[in-house]
Amino acid sequence: MNEVADLLRREHVTLVTLIGPGGTGKTRLALQAAAEVLGDFPDGVFFVPLAPLTDTALVLPAIATALGLREESGQPLIDRLRDALAARAALLVLDNREHRAEAAPAIGHLLGSAPRLKVLATSRLPAFAG
Repeated sequence: MNEVADLLRREHVTLVTLIGPGGTGKTRLALQAAAEVLGDFPDGVFFVPLAPLTDTALVLPAIATALGLREESGQPLIDRLRDALAARAALLVLDNREHRAEAAPAIGHLLGSAPRLKVLATSRLPAFAG
């Protein structure tokens, strides 16, 4: 847990992925590490479970819900998320990322446009391309 927390505290580390077979404690480790670094993210730590999502199109709405963003028409959700996260020092914990791997480009876009955003993901798969 300390190693994960240390990685999340590094300035240039924006994405940490915990990889392993199902049932090995990835989620538990992620939650413990997130609790450890809570004080380093004054704008919040947000847990986003991806396993229940049946479609990749639901990933951004799930993140928006975790952040407490209200539904709004007129602006694409990716832009609203980008704007909401741009100035925040926040951590997104994306659990079971392998269930919605196709969302990697959108997550990459958010990381690229929000300099103080970090993502801690859990996955059974080793890649988080995007």
